[in-house]
Amino acid sequence: MTDGVSVRRWAWSRLVVVSVLFALAVAAALVDWHRHPPAAQLDGGSINMRNVPGDLATVLCLYAIEFIVAGAAFQPWLGRPRRRILGSIGLLFGVWGVLRWLVGLHSPPVMFAHDILMLIVALVLCGATLAYSRSEPPVDISPPVT
Repeated sequence: MTDGVSVRRWAWSRLVVVSVLFALAVAAALVDWHRHPPAAQLDGGSINMRNVPGDLATVLCLYAIEFIVAGAAFQPWLGRPRRRILGSIGLLFGVWGVLRWLVGLHSPPVMFAHDILMLIVALVLCGATLAYSRSEPPVDISPPVT
């Protein structure tokens, strides 16, 4: 018999995978930003695959939004996430990753880690869908209402 506390800890620990992936991607973006400092002299037109001021802020904002979506896909408030939601969000990350990859062919270097991350998160979410059986319903681990 499992107690509610251990199930609750396990459910929230699913976010560790997503947290590690996003932390590595943020670190890679920061390294790319320092390796290729922004070219302030660029004024419109083609940026020729160089960082410009504001690129780092944009990618960090994207990371924050996508981290929240990926974390919510794992549904840590449930003991067992719903496979349909997990798989659907995984497919959305896959489509977003492919679109970002195609656009990213002309993006600044700071976005490269982001493009790779989207494809990896899609694989993780879709792979996690396979880890849960279809027959068992989700376990609600919310505290009892008194």
